[in-house]
Amino acid sequence: MSVKLYSIGQDSTEKALCGPLELDRKALGRFGEDEASKYLLSEGFEILRRNFRNRFGEVDIIARKGSAVHFIEVKTRRTNSCGYPDECVNGLKKNKILRTALWYLNGDGRAFKNHSIAFDLVAIYIKENLISIKFIEF
Repeated sequence: MSVKLYSIGQDSTEKALCGPLELDRKALGRFGEDEASKYLLSEGFEILRRNFRNRFGEVDIIARKGSAVHFIEVKTRRTNSCGYPDECVNGLKKNKILRTALWYLNGDGRAFKNHSIAFDLVAIYIKENLISIKFIEF
């Protein structure tokens, strides 16, 4: 798929897509995480892990930028019937991300234990042939 990227403001990026975007729920999630990863890389992040899971939950993307490690949730929506992507991370989900992050920092991520920690959301909204990507700090 050919993608053209153009900026529409400080908080988001829109991309014009060629062709229809008809994906099932799982494929839509993978697509969103791929787009979020590309966006983060373009913003200077280093992707450390994707889809890190443990008994507490899952973190979609673990990335580093400068001296901070970011635990990033990605939400992708085609409609707002269930709310906008940035409205979908409630207290319970934030708690799961926190517990998963602490587990990571005490295990695989020990090297980053003394880094600053950030919790973020990449909200992706797809409407017709446009994709809006928004980076939000919790």
